[in-house]
Amino acid sequence: MRRRWWWILLVTLWCVAGWAQSNAKAEVFGGYQYSNLSDSIATKRLSSNGWNAGFAYYFTRCVGLKADFGGAYATDNTSSYQPFSVRNYTYTFGPVFSARRDKRFTPFGEALFGGYHETLAGYTNSLSSFAMLAGGGLDVKVARQFSVRAVQVDWLYTRPPSAAVFLKANSVRIAVGAVYRF
Repeated sequence: MRRRWWWILLVTLWCVAGWAQSNAKAEVFGGYQYSNLSDSIATKRLSSNGWNAGFAYYFTRCVGLKADFGGAYATDNTSSYQPFSVRNYTYTFGPVFSARRDKRFTPFGEALFGGYHETLAGYTNSLSSFAMLAGGGLDVKVARQFSVRAVQVDWLYTRPPSAAVFLKANSVRIAVGAVYRF
């Protein structure tokens, strides 16, 4: 218990120390994402490509709220029938923690909660249910208001909509792109 309080104190002091060094309160991100999706049923993984976009507003120097949206597209060739396309969209919201100091490198972490929507070509049913992202990344400053998101790695957890299905899906999402701060 005592160790946890030391960590809380350390993070608080770290945030307060850098509070007055930047006046950017918000950021917009857009870029490419690669996802290694699980189908929840078999052990196969499905590699997908797509887009990722986000908006974050910082209440303090290093604590803010983030809205994250993503689309991943793939073709599943593992079926005994013909291949079919898979589209997976996520929409998540939650806290983001950043070490923003007007330096060249800005690491960040996030824990986002929301939902996902998945469609399979040729099937009339689609899935929509709970999704969670947890991870972080690193931004590299290239100009006063512009940065490159060198890497963002998130664990993507999805839960099927049916209570009768007990299987969960654990996936990985990697994103890169551009960040504009204002």
